[in-house]
Amino acid sequence: MGGRIPKFMLERAISQQRWNGLGVIYETIPQNVSLHAQVKDFLSDGKRLLPAIDQLISLSVIGMVELDGMEIYVCGWEPETKEKKLLALLEYILREYSETGLEMPYGNDVVETLLAASRFGTLGKRQRLLSMASTAMRDSRNISLQAEIVHRQSVLLRLRGDICSSKRQIQGILSRSSAEPDLRSHSVLGLLHLSQATNHAYNFEFCQAHNEAQKWKPPANHTQRDMDVVWDQVYVAGRTFKGQGYFNKAKQYFERCLATNELRESKRVLMKANLADLFSELDYLQYKRSNSNNSNACVIKEIPFLDNAEKMIKPEIERLKACGQQTKGFRRLLLALIEIKIKQYRLDIAGILITEILGIYSRLTEPDIVDKLGHIRALIARARISPLSQAEDCWSDALFWNRMYNPREEEVFTCGLVYLFICFIRFQLRNLNGSRAAFDHVMEIINGKMP
Repeated sequence: MGGRIPKFMLERAISQQRWNGLGVIYETIPQNVSLHAQVKDFLSDGKRLLPAIDQLISLSVIGMVELDGMEIYVCGWEPETKEKKLLALLEYILREYSETGLEMPYGNDVVETLLAASRFGTLGKRQRLLSMASTAMRDSRNISLQAEIVHRQSVLLRLRGDICSSKRQIQGILSRSSAEPDLRSHSVLGLLHLSQATNHAYNFEFCQAHNEAQKWKPPANHTQRDMDVVWDQVYVAGRTFKGQGYFNKAKQYFERCLATNELRESKRVLMKANLADLFSELDYLQYKRSNSNNSNACVIKEIPFLDNAEKMIKPEIERLKACGQQTKGFRRLLLALIEIKIKQYRLDIAGILITEILGIYSRLTEPDIVDKLGHIRALIARARISPLSQAEDCWSDALFWNRMYNPREEEVFTCGLVYLFICFIRFQLRNLNGSRAAFDHVMEIINGKMP
């Protein structure tokens, strides 16, 4: 078994009660096995063993993976990324400071470390790190670091689904930017404008998103960090054009980004997922055009958008899966592949992929707004390929999770679309009264959204 130990085997090493073949209760104890005396004593004390394992996992000395449905401890563990290993060490240092009562030696270096770490981990961990950074900067005059904290807070608020608060955070510091020479030429100003543009896009305010994204220009003597923001500008422009339905324009922007070697790996994966979704849309438009041009004598050569999309993302999915990484980028790639398989009418493969990604979403302890939308998208995909007898339950499941994720929000257009499918399903099943009720609900949602 080498450096791998199934979790259940280690748990069984701790004293536990069992029933024998006659139904008599007996206790299993590690002293009955041929191990070193100190190892036996350690295994006998679950209060020492389990916290020690948790500590080793937190320091990335060992890890835990799932193979064939079995949780396994891996010794000599290499974490998914260097950043996660450093984050584990930072959390350990912060915990030591907290438990010993020592005061953290705050300074610009410490704040920059906290800011870098706030890009990883759960939303709760990110919030704690940003709160510490904000406290450390309370009396500082470093406006660029203050702006970086606001930028990270705006991203975190958006990930939590609080778009309005994210907008307010950004607007507060943008209103000061004209009076701050150090901020006007800093790349973080570009990040703030792009974060605000993303907020506008979430609210379908695409014209405002375009205008906001273009408010920052890189300085003449630009740095690599400035160029990173420029590529983020191109990416945001592509996403905005995609949201408006200008798919060919969005395609140009995404392909331009992918052509550069300066793009971060995580962003490259997300870019490919976006481009694959775009190819699915372009394939549908091409299909509609070819049908409408059937009567024409000229033959237009069709582009294999779906095949191109699959060739682009499948190697990425296999690479990430081989590394055991189920990152946000991996999840986005899986969603894109599901859409491709549905459009190729490979519903068997689509069903397997949907089961896989729903399993991943079910294990997320603190999904952000991106994963919530992805989860709803996966549930809708399942409903689209389900047999008629199960279809309404699957569509209702999507509605249920939408209400769970957005308990205080009114029903949106997506809900209207779901009810329209339920209306059609009930009509096919000859439930005419139920079909009419679903249709009336669709009209209530649409009329409530009219300007």
